[in-house]
Amino acid sequence: MLTYFALPLLDGWMYQYVEMPGIMNIGEEKVLMRIEAPGWLLGIGMVTVGSLDGKYVRIHVEIDGPEKAYPIDFTIYGVHEGGSVYPSNFGPFVTRYDDTNKYYAVGMAPAHPIPFSRRIEFRLIAPLTPVDEKPPQPIGYKGFVTLIKIIDVDAFKRSLQRLMR
Repeated sequence: MLTYFALPLLDGWMYQYVEMPGIMNIGEEKVLMRIEAPGWLLGIGMVTVGSLDGKYVRIHVEIDGPEKAYPIDFTIYGVHEGGSVYPSNFGPFVTRYDDTNKYYAVGMAPAHPIPFSRRIEFRLIAPLTPVDEKPPQPIGYKGFVTLIKIIDVDAFKRSLQRLMR
């Protein structure tokens, strides 16, 4: 954790915030972001609009951790049914759940950044068949990712060694 807090004193990294809008249909899967570099995940989120089935779109983040790969995987519906409707420092929470206007939103901003050692991928997976919206309607979405990416590993290591002396 020391390294994360020392970032302003280190070289070879960048802060990255990305919004990824689009439209998907039932049965589709979209890879919104794939990064081949080490870093820290600071937060993720998603808004869906236009379909009652937007709440069933699965957010799947595959993280290549320092010791093993692990996924973060959830739907707005699942988080809402689990009762996570207030900001949480450990998992996702629903910020809007509106069946009348077909508008749903979820976010996750862990208290401690989640490290990834080689790779991170952010995917949205629509349900295979319509659940609540018949006939099926296109699902508008916007995915959000905030992270720190190490862009020059050698410079990062040298500056960390310099700091630790």
